[in-house]
Amino acid sequence: FIYNAESRKTLRNSLTISAEERTFIVDGVERYYQIFYPKEYSVTNETPYDLLFIMHPNGFTVDDFVSISNPQAISDINNVIVVYPQALDEQNEEIQKLFSTLSLAGIDVPGFATTAVWNSGASVNADFLKDMAGNYGAMLSLLIPNTMSKGKMVFNENVDDVKFIDELVNALVANENANKDGLYMAGASMGGAMTYRYGFTGGNPVKAIAVVNGFVGKEIAIPEKITFPICVFHSVADSTVKYDGGPINDGIQTIVQTFVKNSGFSGESKVMQIEDIAADGNTIEKTIYDDGTHPKIHLFKSDNATHADIFVSDYVSGPNDIDHIFECGRFFWGDKFGLDVEAIESEQVIALSPNPAIDYIYLSEMGEYEIFSLQGTLILKGICDGTSIDVSSLLPGDYILKIATPKGVKVGKLIKK
Repeated sequence: FIYNAESRKTLRNSLTISAEERTFIVDGVERYYQIFYPKEYSVTNETPYDLLFIMHPNGFTVDDFVSISNPQAISDINNVIVVYPQALDEQNEEIQKLFSTLSLAGIDVPGFATTAVWNSGASVNADFLKDMAGNYGAMLSLLIPNTMSKGKMVFNENVDDVKFIDELVNALVANENANKDGLYMAGASMGGAMTYRYGFTGGNPVKAIAVVNGFVGKEIAIPEKITFPICVFHSVADSTVKYDGGPINDGIQTIVQTFVKNSGFSGESKVMQIEDIAADGNTIEKTIYDDGTHPKIHLFKSDNATHADIFVSDYVSGPNDIDHIFECGRFFWGDKFGLDVEAIESEQVIALSPNPAIDYIYLSEMGEYEIFSLQGTLILKGICDGTSIDVSSLLPGDYILKIATPKGVKVGKLIKK
């Protein structure tokens, strides 16, 4: 599901990416993270910058997740500092031994890895472990005695990732002109579980969170009062984090309804269908719980995306009706550019021709582009490398084009004949 990998590599090398790779010591352990600064970043800026922490899935490196989530564009568009912290590998030797033994026995454990494991409150019970081990189930009391005696396996139970994030946030506030009252978090899969855990138990209050095909770990209690907005993306076809609930999670709809109830919302929800641009057999329904008084809760429910598909679209084979990472940004800060191109400063406007267009356009800059309807729906996305962009599939009308370039994010108005 990493799309156009070579094109992305070329794009990232051509863009001015204000990123740094760093390490941070917590409890004597060196922790790694990457940080991305917006184009106009200044440590002396009068207004501190909001922070967006993006939490990778189990088994991913930060580099893996950066390559599919375009952090520089997110940083530039929203004028925020974006941080990608790295989880540690599983520290429990029994769990390492279990997974190694199952692997040697040829037993597949889909959805689990002992690399890059968040202390997210994720756990599975002993009965699930026995079923997973098949013929080796009877041997688990000898192979992993401490785990079986507890009746459950808790991932990276003795790693304090909440403290890691707490101390990293505090350091960024102290040294990087970050806004302590402007912390946002987004995560995918187990990174989503870590996002929930930190949002519910972290020492620094979050302004809002977004979770892509994630879950609330069995070890985590949902607060009786939800005090911040939550955006959930999930697919009913997800076979890893199952929509109706499974060994690591309760049902997604049940969880969302708990968020809604605990937020204090009691009005009517608004349901809308996302335009099926790709006609790819996958449709998305968006449900909004928002009365303007209580923390808003949004649910994007996909009907036919896999656990991997929903991370990010490849915009060719789909699902390409929304970009989950950019939707997170819109949920947190709204559309920074809006749709009034004429009101945007001249240096942020991109030249495109011919305009009006029939079959193709050329842009004055190279980078990663997006074309939106005037209602804000993403229609097309791709890499502009100096050659023409095919717009023949667009219906006649007006569109907004945005592109992440070496000079920052630019925008233009496209008229399609």
